[in-house]
Amino acid sequence: MALLASYEDEFRELLKGATAEMATLRSTLQRTAATYKAPPAAGPESRGERLTQLKVGVNRLRELGNMMDAESNDVVPPAERAGAKDRVAEYRKQSMHMEKEYVKLKDDCSKEDKEDLLSGAAAKAAAAAVAGAANAGEAASAAADEDRIKYRTKMVGNTALLETGSKKLNQAEQVINEAVTYSESAKTNLRQQRETLTNIYNTTDEVDGTLTSVRKTLKEMHLTMIKNKAVMVVIILALLLMIFVVIYVKLGTSSTGATRTTIIVQSPSPMPPTLAPMVTSRPAGAGSGNGAAGSLND
Repeated sequence: MALLASYEDEFRELLKGATAEMATLRSTLQRTAATYKAPPAAGPESRGERLTQLKVGVNRLRELGNMMDAESNDVVPPAERAGAKDRVAEYRKQSMHMEKEYVKLKDDCSKEDKEDLLSGAAAKAAAAAVAGAANAGEAASAAADEDRIKYRTKMVGNTALLETGSKKLNQAEQVINEAVTYSESAKTNLRQQRETLTNIYNTTDEVDGTLTSVRKTLKEMHLTMIKNKAVMVVIILALLLMIFVVIYVKLGTSSTGATRTTIIVQSPSPMPPTLAPMVTSRPAGAGSGNGAAGSLND
């Protein structure tokens, strides 16, 4: 975010300086003004040198626009990112406008340089002609001036060819700038896709970690289930063994009781002693007594 702010400050300063320089150069094109004075053909104050410096500033504006576009994608808060992108789009529009104005200004400066060259040569030729009328010795100088004029005219033609070549170069530069713009857009799209793929990778990693923890939990649950089943089997076996032992003990106890009962029943019980009948002898005369005794015996 701090880097983007520094780029914005530099862009605004360069834009202000380039705008002022363009205004100054346009003031040198006002040939009809009373205070018009043609700038030197060479040197720091010439139109060509100032256009060269202005071109450096315009190129820097374009570079700053591309760098700000790249930095705006890295703004962390989403709300601030939208505002940064809007500002960068406005900066890029201003940069493209400055490039168009530079091309127009360069054409105008080239035309004015030609006019200054021709007007200066014509003025010198006229002065030489007047001096030749006054002095025949200066006629030769006037002829030399005509040769210089022809030479300058030829140079003007060459300059026109150079200007045509410069226009073609400018067109090629515009094509290159458009290609750079498209490449920056493609780079931005690739960066967004990379961020999307990174998010997908992070999400997949998180899901993988979750699945790993779930797998561990399921394994622990499976082991716990196996342990519980083993404990249940041991308990069931113990219960079956206890039931078997109880049944065995019960069967053994009941068989022992039946044997004892059988022995008691089969053992002979002691018979009570029987008494022998007692026979009493009586005299023969006692018949009634015998009858009574017989009845009693019966």
